Amino acid sequence: MAAIQEAALQGEWFYLVENELLDRGNQEFFILRDGRVQSSIAPELVGEYEITGDGAVLTFDQRGRSKRTIALCPTIAVSNDSIDIFHADETCQIEALDEPTNFYGAFIRRNVDPSASTT
Repeated sequence: MAAIQEAALQGEWFYLVENELLDRGNQEFFILRDGRVQSSIAPELVGEYEITGDGAVLTFDQRGRSKRTIALCPTIAVSNDSIDIFHADETCQIEALDEPTNFYGAFIRRNVDPSASTT
């Protein structure tokens, strides 16, 4: 696989955990831009992302006694900057627990149709 470029990550992304269904009308998504990640509806959910060759790792600012990271890996070979879906492995480390909690899912690009917006 080719290395992921910054342009492939920038934008808005839905995060689906395990068998969750995609709802493109959902107001909750992540915004990735210039090495930073933030939630669209939870201002306290912010962090950074780092490109790791053919994937990326999102690390969220530690809140209280928990640490959250999400590793992204493309579901297809990377040949350009138009990636629309990543496999996502999330790890939550909570100080009170001995073992981290793991979730699996997908990051799906939130494509916005400007003609569908109302003014």
